Amino acid sequence: MSYARWGEDGSQVYVFATNWVDRDNKGRVRDQWVCMQCPLENAPGVSHVEGHRSFTADTAAKMLDHLRAHRAAGHVVPQRAFDRLAEEA
Repeated sequence: MSYARWGEDGSQVYVFATNWVDRDNKGRVRDQWVCMQCPLENAPGVSHVEGHRSFTADTAAKMLDHLRAHRAAGHVVPQRAFDRLAEEA
């Protein structure tokens, strides 16, 4: 499920939720929120894998903080992304 997609309502971020099986922790399913190809340069937690930047959060609250950093940097993030993540935090 996506919270923001590039270009929709002027969005400059693509944020979605996913889950994965943690094989190191008895196969528990874990949720995560991803900011794909994150435009924040040198932000804490942003990783570079195969030439792509992304930020992955293990809670909705952490993704909210990340999106606040986008807004502080002047990036367009639709309000509905904040509203939906706040409901889940």
